[in-house]
Amino acid sequence: MSLDKFIGIERKIDNTIPSVFINILGGNATGKSGIVGRIKQKYDNKVIALGKYSRSKTSIGLLTGGMDMYGSTQIQRFSYIKRHFLSNKQVLLCEGFIVVFYESFLSKYYELQKIKHRTVYAILLHADLDVLQKRLFKRSKGKEFTTKRLKNLNSKASSANASYNKLIETDTYKKTKFDTSDPKIFDEVVNYISEIIDGVLLE
Repeated sequence: MSLDKFIGIERKIDNTIPSVFINILGGNATGKSGIVGRIKQKYDNKVIALGKYSRSKTSIGLLTGGMDMYGSTQIQRFSYIKRHFLSNKQVLLCEGFIVVFYESFLSKYYELQKIKHRTVYAILLHADLDVLQKRLFKRSKGKEFTTKRLKNLNSKASSANASYNKLIETDTYKKTKFDTSDPKIFDEVVNYISEIIDGVLLE
């Protein structure tokens, strides 16, 4: 199924409309989809969350998903992101689908900003390894935590941190990070994103 089916694109770019692109990145089980779910619930159709989401089977009230659920190639994924980025939608929110190739995706946003004047917010979520292991253990309903799974968990967390640290912050490309080891921090992340969204929608 073509990703174009899910895309609503304006033909004319309007740079007078204040707009943002909020990109949540991080390794597995850092809380990315849960944050997206809460923002979607709060703002409904005022926020466009890129990707495909469904109800989590292990975390009541939360969502799981992202671009991975489309099973698309990296080229298709970036095409999907680009079309939305260049649209006149005010608030775009995405997460997780840049896990494999995120450094390239994040760096390309600088180029897209030259065409569409959209402020980018890169938000890194990270947590202690033992906390991530417990979350994944619960998510997989007690499935054995193998050496391979642990290596994958470490790899994605390290790569997300490295990619985030390489980003150059500008007036229109902001970055911040949150340690989500304590679940209470999720409220802080939601409040931070809400302030960004409210600021755009009220202009």
